[in-house]
Amino acid sequence: MLLIIATVDSLLKDSTKRRVCLPVLTRILPTVALAIAATILLWPRDSGAQADKPSLAVTDDTVAFAIAPDNRVAYALRRLVHIKPYDLEHDDIFLTSSQGKKTRLAGVQKPAKDAVPFSYAIRSIAWSPDGHRMAVEADTLEVADAHSPARESEKAFLLNDTDHDADIEAMRTAALDGAWQAAWLADNATIVYLTESEKPKRRWQINMVRPGGGRAQPLFDGHTFAAVTWDAPRNVALAIEADANSAGPLKLVRLDLLQQTRREIGVVTGYTTQLTVSLTGERVAWFRDRENIEMRNLDSAAQATVVHIPYGHYEWGPDETDFLVKRGEAKESGDIFWARIADSQTQTILHGLVFGDFQISADGKYLGIFNPGRHGFQIIPLPRAQW
Repeated sequence: MLLIIATVDSLLKDSTKRRVCLPVLTRILPTVALAIAATILLWPRDSGAQADKPSLAVTDDTVAFAIAPDNRVAYALRRLVHIKPYDLEHDDIFLTSSQGKKTRLAGVQKPAKDAVPFSYAIRSIAWSPDGHRMAVEADTLEVADAHSPARESEKAFLLNDTDHDADIEAMRTAALDGAWQAAWLADNATIVYLTESEKPKRRWQINMVRPGGGRAQPLFDGHTFAAVTWDAPRNVALAIEADANSAGPLKLVRLDLLQQTRREIGVVTGYTTQLTVSLTGERVAWFRDRENIEMRNLDSAAQATVVHIPYGHYEWGPDETDFLVKRGEAKESGDIFWARIADSQTQTILHGLVFGDFQISADGKYLGIFNPGRHGFQIIPLPRAQW
């Protein structure tokens, strides 16, 4: 059975963009609308889903969640605090055990009495391959005093699943500044992440650090990228390389992150967003425009397969023959459907109801879905297409 939470003013649009707040700088936006209805629905047999209730259902104001390799779930809840004279956001992170027990992780250490006011809003959580560490990204805001301008930034901080920082003393003093897409590699000891090398075109630099083992270092110096996706089990990145001056063509490249070797795979004639690599590491895909996903096998990258589907967030299906897609922009709720790679055929799941977003577990058994407006989430058996 599937639990659906409907919210006022959010059936069609999410409120995912948040600003961390200090009252001398900005006012907190009106509070999130309360959930007003809950409906229990039987799952349709023709959707390929099992008629099971959610293994986990959270109805609090959830800002991020991530399914671990062993199918435990880490999730972040919005928390606003008042530390005179400031209103701050200090989101909480919780971890569920395989038995469903919930544990609150420490996250950022409590600031010292005279510390600079510091506010953070978590935007994503990423697990290490061994399922014992996390890279947590947040939008932050800090100011020395009421007369100084605020400093906004992006940071990544590192936790493990035993409620202690992973070789980093505290987010405030040792976070990864300006970090995007932070991820652990296969040794579970090395972090890679992106920093912006050029604005406003969004060109990226790749960086690597071993917590507790020295300073971060840039990789592939002199190369900038329009998009990067990690193949962490193989210590590899697939990237779309773009010249800093945008003079040359876009190139699809394979990057060995530990050996720091680069191999050109082919020219990219069109790229819009969402570069992804399949679980086997043998295929790569991206939206080349807002109506078509282009997919290539890395061993025959010159040949492209185009899947014609509506734009939205997508992930690879477990057998790599289809994509699961949430229709629409990231900030909008939409229906979820399977799209078959071979012929672009689609099949809607979950009665065509709208959800905020989704995530497929690493073993392909479970689907995590944000409720509309991202007010809570559920973990359910992954409904498969019946082609």
